[in-house]
Amino acid sequence: MYNKIMIAPNTDLVLLQCPIEIDEVNQLTFSNATAQYNYFNGLNKLDVSNFTYQRKDGKIRFPACVDDLYSYNYCMYRNSSYSNKWFYAFITDIEYLNDNTSLITIKTDVWQTWQFDLTFKQSYVSREHTNNDAFGANVLDEGINVGEYICNASSDLSYMPNNQDYWIAVQITDFVETFQLPDSRVYNGLPQGTWIVLLDPADPANFNRFVAAYDDQGKADAIVAMYVMPKSFAPQETLNGLSTNKDGYDYNFDYWIMPTSVGAVSLGSWEWDRQTTLNGYTPKNKKLLCYPYNYLMVSNNAGDDNVYHWEDFSSSAAWFDLKGINSQGCQIRAIPRTYKGTNSTTGYVYSCIAPELPTISWNSDYYLNWRAQNGLGSIEKTTSKYYSDYWESKGHTVTDEEVAAVGGGEGFVNATLGAAGRLISGIFEELKGGYSASITPDQTRGSQSNDLTFSIGRNCFTGYKMSIKAEVARAIDDYFSMFGYRTDRMKLPNITGRANWNYVKTLGCNVIADIPQKDLQEIKGMFNSGVTLWHNPATFLDYSQNNNIV
Repeated sequence: MYNKIMIAPNTDLVLLQCPIEIDEVNQLTFSNATAQYNYFNGLNKLDVSNFTYQRKDGKIRFPACVDDLYSYNYCMYRNSSYSNKWFYAFITDIEYLNDNTSLITIKTDVWQTWQFDLTFKQSYVSREHTNNDAFGANVLDEGINVGEYICNASSDLSYMPNNQDYWIAVQITDFVETFQLPDSRVYNGLPQGTWIVLLDPADPANFNRFVAAYDDQGKADAIVAMYVMPKSFAPQETLNGLSTNKDGYDYNFDYWIMPTSVGAVSLGSWEWDRQTTLNGYTPKNKKLLCYPYNYLMVSNNAGDDNVYHWEDFSSSAAWFDLKGINSQGCQIRAIPRTYKGTNSTTGYVYSCIAPELPTISWNSDYYLNWRAQNGLGSIEKTTSKYYSDYWESKGHTVTDEEVAAVGGGEGFVNATLGAAGRLISGIFEELKGGYSASITPDQTRGSQSNDLTFSIGRNCFTGYKMSIKAEVARAIDDYFSMFGYRTDRMKLPNITGRANWNYVKTLGCNVIADIPQKDLQEIKGMFNSGVTLWHNPATFLDYSQNNNIV
C-alpha cells in the first residue's frame, strides 16, 4: 500500500470584462509579466480563491447564476499548488446548470499566455509598420488605385522668352563681295563645310536684301539653310554687328558672325524644391511623398512629358541643367542633375528634349541669279559691238536704233547679217534664255516648318508638381497608418517600434518556444493572417493617437 497525497484546492480564478476579442486581429503587448498581470487584474472582475484545479481549454463549474455572468468574456487562472504562472483565456460559452451554478467553456489566449516565452526568427514579412520612415526609404509598389493626378504648382524654364528673342541662322558655302567672314569654320568642336551668319528677324527688309545680294551675284545655291536659333546661343551684346554693301547695287544689309563654339552651350540651371503636401494635404506617412503619389513632371510643351521621382534626386531639390547645340532645329535638353545616381554628364539619359525650332524658307530671284551666272550684260555688249563693226567695215554708220533692233527678232538678224547673222543667232538663243529666265517665277528654297509651340511663344520647359488628390491621399494615409507599408523581404518582424501600435503580417512566421505545439501553431497563424499589436492598453483600438517611431 501507499499513502495517497491529498492536495487542497488552491487555484485562483478571475472572470474579466476584457476588450480583446477571440479573432486575435488586435492584441496587447506588455513589457513584462508583472505589467501584464497588473493590467488584467485591474479590469472589472469576479474572482474566486481556493478553486479546484483548472484544466487548460476545459470547462469551469462556476458558483453563480448564468444571468450574472454574461457580461464576462475573458478569464485568468493560476493553479498555484503547481505553478505561479497565470493562464489567460477567452470565455467561449456559458451554460445554465442550475440557479446557483453555471458551466463556463474557455479557450486559451495563446498570445497573452505565452508572449514572454517566444523567440522570433527571421521571417518573410509581407507588411508591417517600418521603423525607418525617412523620405525615400520605402518605395515598394503598393498596387493601390491612386485615381487622377492634379497639378499643385507649375513654372517655366525658358530658352527663348519671346518670339523676337532669336536669330535667323544662315548656313552659307560662299560669300558675296565685301563679306567679312572668319577663316575658321569650326562649330560645336567639329570642322564644318559652311559658315553661319546671323540675321535679326526684327528687320524683314534686311533679310530680303541679304537674299538679293546672293541672287545678284549668282550665288543663290550658296545659301544652304536657314533656321531659328535662340539668341541665348550667341547673345547680341557679345557680337560685333557688321554691314556689307556694293556700289551701284541695292543690297546693303547688316549681319553678325556666329562665333566658333566648342561643345554644348550652357543655358543656365533650374531648381525645384521638393513638394511636401498633396493637393493641400500633409500626409503622416512619408511614403506618400514619393512616386506614384507625388512626383515632378517636366514637359517640352509639344507632347513629350518626362516623369521624375522626387526620391531619386540626391538632394532635397530637383536640379536641371539646360544645354543646347547650334544646328538645324537646335537640339536643347533639360538634363537632371544627380538623378538616379547620374551626374551632369551621364544624366543625359534622363533628359527632356525640346521640340525642334522652325526652319525657314526664302525666295530666290531666278532671273537675277541666271543673269549673274550667264553674264547676260556681256553678251548684249558683245552682240552690239559685232553688229556695229560689221556694218562700219562696209562703210555704213550704224545708228543706236539699229543696234537696239538686234533684239527685235531672229528673222531680222538673219536677213540683215547673212553669215554673221548665224553667229549672232546663236547669241540670240542665249538672249531668248534670258527672256525665259525673266519670266520664270521666283524659286522657294529651304523648307518651312511650322510649330505651334513656337507660334504661341511656349518655347520653354514647364515643370509641374503633380500629386494625387487630397481625398485619395487622406484615404491612403489612413490605410498606411493602420497597416503599415508593403515590406516583402526576409527580416525580424517589427513587434515593437511604434508609440502605440505595430501591424505585422508574415508569410510563414518563424518563431520558437517551449510551449504546446498547438498553441505555437496558432501564434504563427495569427501573424500569418496579420495582427495589430497595441502597446498601451489605454489607447487600445484608438487610431487617432500619435504613432511615431520610438
